[in-house]
Amino acid sequence: MVRTLSVSINTRGLHTEDVITGGDVQHLKNVLVGKVIVTIDDLPNSVAEIKKLKLPNGMTAISDSPYLYPILLVAAINKMSTDINEAKAMINYVSNGFSQKTIMGKNYHFPEGGAADVYGSDWSQLRTQYQSYDEIRSFIDGATYFNNFSPEKPYSMTMELKNPSSYSAVDWDWFCLFIKSSQKSSQQKFNIWRYDSNNDGELDSYFTTELLSMAHGLLPYK
Repeated sequence: MVRTLSVSINTRGLHTEDVITGGDVQHLKNVLVGKVIVTIDDLPNSVAEIKKLKLPNGMTAISDSPYLYPILLVAAINKMSTDINEAKAMINYVSNGFSQKTIMGKNYHFPEGGAADVYGSDWSQLRTQYQSYDEIRSFIDGATYFNNFSPEKPYSMTMELKNPSSYSAVDWDWFCLFIKSSQKSSQQKFNIWRYDSNNDGELDSYFTTELLSMAHGLLPYK
């Protein structure tokens, strides 16, 4: 049975600030800073359930927002404990379309097989070295070792945009979300890329290649 899961994005914790980054100094005007909370009925179990998500705020695709990727990749990695092939399909779907495009002048042509095969050796490590995938749920608010990383549903994930840490890139087409795992002492960085989906000069769509930093940065090796 394919469930229809609802997801909401609370952006009331965001405001705009001017940012001066380090390194090659950039002055960025009116960028978003603060916290975002994504809430979902449950973690999707399949590509079919991701496709059936009831998206918020007039969204028609997951690429319309940068904030859904972390929790969907948590769902995909979590699925690895029961079905590696479906987990891989979920990862490829979440990363859909970006693996064979030139975006903002950069070539993102990944190997045939999609995003899940981008880093073959890392993917192999992910499959063979982790004996349990439960801890990937430690990014969900309230998920701890003591409740088997399974807090009450619906699940929420809080992420933060920081001044200037989220915007320290030389290129303005990407930024970092910071997310806290109950298994880590500090927040983890999660890169989001922005691109112009219709050649109107606006960076209006988002994608990520962060599968393995999501896994390796969050999960301890067993």
